[in-house]
Amino acid sequence: MKNNETPVSDAETSLGDSTAPVDVDRLVAGAFFFRELTAAQWDEYVSARVALRRTPGALVDELDFVAELVERDRATA
Repeated sequence: MKNNETPVSDAETSLGDSTAPVDVDRLVAGAFFFRELTAAQWDEYVSARVALRRTPGALVDELDFVAELVERDRATA
């Protein structure tokens, strides 16, 4: 892994079933851009990503709003 890369979350990897992997970072950034997330949710996500870099066991896809975004994305796919 390069210095500027972050480890992938569980939602970004194959889940063992037939669902396609989801790029959570891109999904959350797009939701924030289109004002589907509050500034507080964005801060919470960024803080979780920083924690993920420091503690690989931290899971950003466990945040409630992230799980909802992933679910909604898969439903429209």
